[in-house]
Amino acid sequence: MQRAAVEQWAASDPANAAELERMQQIWAWSGDEADGFEPDVDRAWNNFQQQIRPEPKIIPLYQKLRWVAAAAILVGAFFAVRYFQGPASVKYSASEIAMTVSLEDLTTASLDPRARMEVTYGKERQVELYGSAYFEVVRDTLRPFIVRSNEVEVRVLGTGFRVDGSENGTTVRVRHGRVQVSLGDRSLELGAGDGVRVRRGSDELAPLEPDDVIRWADRLVQFHEAPMSEVLATLRGVYPVEMRLASPSMGRCRLTATFDDEPIELVLEVIAETFGWTLSSDASGAYILDGEGC
Repeated sequence: MQRAAVEQWAASDPANAAELERMQQIWAWSGDEADGFEPDVDRAWNNFQQQIRPEPKIIPLYQKLRWVAAAAILVGAFFAVRYFQGPASVKYSASEIAMTVSLEDLTTASLDPRARMEVTYGKERQVELYGSAYFEVVRDTLRPFIVRSNEVEVRVLGTGFRVDGSENGTTVRVRHGRVQVSLGDRSLELGAGDGVRVRRGSDELAPLEPDDVIRWADRLVQFHEAPMSEVLATLRGVYPVEMRLASPSMGRCRLTATFDDEPIELVLEVIAETFGWTLSSDASGAYILDGEGC
């Protein structure tokens, strides 16, 4: 009897017949797609009867099924795209000036001019580096941070270090923390102040002697017992201003200090205070350090 009523309703109008056919198709399709779905037949029939009577509007069951099926397809498509695309990767490239970027995990990378890198995020944080860069890595014990330059691999958990890659080879220096540098089946662990050089075509991890001047990043410079003549030469390469010592004897004084993106006025004031010197400027705007030599 219920079947006859439905058939009579469908026969009364071509639009009703088309609607019935679409409902049958959707019901069959949703049955194939929605795993574990058990329809309530009585409730569905009541909803259907409400639909063919001039009663207040309700949302038909077929429309609910269509929404559920569409949502399932969208979710499935999202995970399928993520699966087939694999880990996300981002490329960075510095122009003629240095560039500092913050990565997805809040690690910062300071690229030297014309350096470039590709960062891939997955079970590991992987960086393919071409050129030179300084990294301040956020510690994550579950996802090691790995930098590859030429044939050298640098593996860290949380540290600050610099990698210089060129056609002649690769050097690695550690500012703080620890890293493991690998070349083929050979590896060497470095701590703060350590460095290693790998020449192209060589399988040797050669330790680096400590430098009295290390420019970690664009405006991150470390001096260790560096003569002031060399300090000012380095600072001129960092800041686009002129600066000089009042007498040659001052150039023999040695400085141990680290400057991290401070304005040049503050840098020179710290130096002047360290040696008991005075800081002034002339008519051209050049900075002048004056005082006794060492």
